[in-house]
Amino acid sequence: MKLEQLAPPGATALLTELEAENPVSVGEGAVEEQRCAMIADLNQRIADVSFELSLAPAMYTALTRVCLASGTALTLLGFLDWAEAPVQGGVRAIVCALSGLVGAGVVSALGRRAKRTTQRTRESWDRSSRELGKSLGTSLS
Repeated sequence: MKLEQLAPPGATALLTELEAENPVSVGEGAVEEQRCAMIADLNQRIADVSFELSLAPAMYTALTRVCLASGTALTLLGFLDWAEAPVQGGVRAIVCALSGLVGAGVVSALGRRAKRTTQRTRESWDRSSRELGKSLGTSLS
């Protein structure tokens, strides 16, 4: 699942990654520059992850609606056949309605699972950023 790939590395691994991406330059204030660059990089990562996580609920809501709409549309087509062949049209309408409901139920269940994963990922990033903030000597928000 893509949401699980958004989980942060451990605080020490994240610190190592940030240090590798923001090497210390030579000169006065170089360490402070590196620290500020690392904080900016971490904030950018958190913003990117937050954006990705905010897309998941909307996507699952839209997919649930698509399932319900397609099931409803196909059910209506089944009812159109009802006049010519009542048994076949009725069976077709019921099967289409059930398939739409089952699809919506499955997508809804996946959406609830994604919501829990999203919450755990947000909490992990919060915890990692707090730990990293302590090691950088600042409070990250």
